[in-house]
Amino acid sequence: MSSVLITGGGGFIGLALAEAIVARGDAAVAFDLNFPDHVKSSSQLKLVRGDITDASGVIATMRAHSVDRVIHAAAIVGIAPAMQMATTVVRVNVGGSINVFEASRILGIRRVIHISSEEVYGRYATPVVGEDSPAFPPTVYGASKLATEHFGRTWRTMYGLDVINLRIGWIYGLRLPRARVPKILVDAAVSGVALHLSEGGDSRMDHTYVDDIVAGTLAALDHPEHSFDTYNLGTGTAPSVHEMIAILRDIIPGACLSAGDGEIKHPGGIDMPRKGALDISRAAKVFDYRPRYDLRAGLEAYVRDRRRS
Repeated sequence: MSSVLITGGGGFIGLALAEAIVARGDAAVAFDLNFPDHVKSSSQLKLVRGDITDASGVIATMRAHSVDRVIHAAAIVGIAPAMQMATTVVRVNVGGSINVFEASRILGIRRVIHISSEEVYGRYATPVVGEDSPAFPPTVYGASKLATEHFGRTWRTMYGLDVINLRIGWIYGLRLPRARVPKILVDAAVSGVALHLSEGGDSRMDHTYVDDIVAGTLAALDHPEHSFDTYNLGTGTAPSVHEMIAILRDIIPGACLSAGDGEIKHPGGIDMPRKGALDISRAAKVFDYRPRYDLRAGLEAYVRDRRRS
């Protein structure tokens, strides 16, 4: 039985990954500052409170639980928060990642999966971006993710650590904590509340249901030998917010949802760089990543779960 450390294991993506690892019969060690109250430790799911900026704590956790692989999902996320505490974001996202890489090296762990972000691309140069597309992130968060990718390559070159970067799209699902589309639209529609977004209807981005990101991450974790160190994970499509609203109104007849034209802005009125779809052909070819949910199927699953919650 494998023992996998998931940094950020109390968060939206990290917890979903930990649960999937346990469900398939492996041991998951979720490492985070805090965990939801309903999540409890078990023989296969160990909850460890800790901070990735504490190198000794990371090493001690890996050693105590005989970790053999790592999924590194811990980070301060969000464009606006990153602007407000830029140096902290660099300390956590970059410095903390280096601690994870170095702890893995010291303990002889072969592979680290780094959950990166499509934010590294900044303004998309083309409607569909591949892993070799220009990466010029204009934000602290995007820059921290790109820097972490580069440090992972350094640890690969210097020490042979197999760091694999997964650039993920905009993930959504029941436990998404951030008030953004489609969460705010699904919450309003299920609750029977009218919601009009003053702008953003023309924004296109690769929205990906959480189960597909989990499946793709585990496939990358398990793949014996990688031909590349970086892969996009998404759906390969980029519906607009207008199209998303139309789908939700079809799923929930009577839902009172609308959006003005133009592009979405981040909280605080920060312009969002032009986005689009992620080319996922590399992941499909190398480790058979095949997303099961297009936007309609993902929103249908999200709505079902939201109604049960």
